[in-house]
This record gives sequence, C-alpha cells and structure tokens, in this order.
Amino acid sequence: MLADNRRTARPTFYELLERATRGGAEALGIDKDVGSLEPGKKADVITVDMLNPYLTPTREPLTSIFLYATPADIDNVVCDGRLLKEDGKLTTIDMGKTLTTAQATCDEIIDRFFQEHPDQRLRWKKAVPY
Repeated sequence: MLADNRRTARPTFYELLERATRGGAEALGIDKDVGSLEPGKKADVITVDMLNPYLTPTREPLTSIFLYATPADIDNVVCDGRLLKEDGKLTTIDMGKTLTTAQATCDEIIDRFFQEHPDQRLRWKKAVPY
C-alpha cells in the first residue's frame, strides 16, 4: 500500500495466492469442495524447501516463493490425499523410464519426418554439425 493508503493497481502476492486458490474455486463454482483448507473439503497441498540461497534469507517467504521459486523447490505434493511428490521425488512415475520412453518417441517422430522430407534432413545436417 502507498503511504496515503491508496491501493496500487498491482495485487499483492497474498492476493494472488487468494485468487489462485479460493478465487479460482469460486469462479468455477466448486468452492464448496475445494479452494481452501477446511474440514470436509478436498485439499491439494505443496511444501517448499526454503533452505536454498534463492529463497532464504527472507522476511516474506510467500514473496520469495512467488518471485524466485522454481518447480525444483517444491519438495512435497499432496493432491486429494494422494502423495505425488515426497522429498523432491515423484512417487507415481518412474522418471528414468518416462524420460527414456519420451526420448525414443521423439527420435521416432523426427526420423519419420526426415524420411518424409529428405530436404529437411539435409538442412538439419548443415545446421547441426554432429
């Protein structure tokens, strides 16, 4: 807030969090089930590892999270009672297997494209020296 108590046009990070949670649920008409941590409601909760030099030290943890946190800083995720990420590791997928499968799929798509468009393969080879 400004010194004379006029509001700025930019919302605070606390207002943004409110809009993203409760406000989003209200906009979708599902605020009786989600949007805030209350008995009887479904809850999605994350915890953030604040012990890194980009987030700490701070006087305002929420501000630091909004401005500087990355997905890697989220150490735990619970969605509707299911633990999806624990201590920084996803619990529902095998990341190594998933990435290996994704890379193989990517290679297949690119190889098929080059088979269908050989002129593009030549351009690629000129642009990428390896």
